[in-house]
Amino acid sequence: NDRQRLQRIYVEGPATGALVQEIFGSTAKILGAESGGSECLAEFIIKDVESTEGTVSLLFPCAQARLDILPRRLSSEQAIYLDEILVYETTPSDSLEHDLNEYLKDHGRPNAVGFFSPSGFDSVFKASQRI
Repeated sequence: NDRQRLQRIYVEGPATGALVQEIFGSTAKILGAESGGSECLAEFIIKDVESTEGTVSLLFPCAQARLDILPRRLSSEQAIYLDEILVYETTPSDSLEHDLNEYLKDHGRPNAVGFFSPSGFDSVFKASQRI
C-alpha cells in the first residue's frame, strides 16, 4: 500500500493536518501542523531530516503562485532532495471586480484588509486599479 510507504507527511497548518489525517488515517506520521508558516515549517523539516540517515526525497506539490520561502530554504540542504510539481493554478474570481466595487459602494473604504496569499493580494490590487 503506497499510503503506508510514506514515512512523513509535512503540512503547514492545523486545517491541512486534519484533512491529511482524515484521508490517511491515524497511522500517518503527520508533522509540522503547528509550525506557523513556511519559514518555520522549513526549519522544522530540516531538523526532522537531520534525525534520519541519508537523503530524504521530498515531493512538494504547489500552486503556480507561491512564495519561495520553503523551496529556497529546503533546496539549500544537501540531505533534502526537493521535487516541486505544479498541482493547481490560482485564478481570480470572475466576479472579483464587480464584488469589490459593490463592497466599496456599500461600505466605503475599509480600515483594514487581510491577505493570506500572494495571489489574493495581486488579484485584489489589480482589480482595484480598474475600478
